[in-house]
Amino acid sequence: MPAATDSSADPKCQLQGYIEANGANIALRGKSYRFDNVRIEVGLGGFADAHTVRAKYLAMQTRGTVIGRPGAEPWVIMRTSGGGAVLAKFALYQGKILELA
Repeated sequence: MPAATDSSADPKCQLQGYIEANGANIALRGKSYRFDNVRIEVGLGGFADAHTVRAKYLAMQTRGTVIGRPGAEPWVIMRTSGGGAVLAKFALYQGKILELA
């Protein structure tokens, strides 16, 4: 049975708000990613599709915290094949993108 999806963005999902305010393209580590299909999977958290010119990746909201940035929303972009390698880590905080190590 597939997980329930709330297609209307959760007000807590800062990524959806950022996309609405600034557009769907986000530059991280020298690559431009276009985000779409931002969704909240009930019981799992936030997910989105991240596209580059050549490929489509999965963006997933993590349950971690960002030190010194209370309320920041951390995300990772990862491959869906090849072991799910992490390509980029970022967080949204007060309407801005923070690249994480």
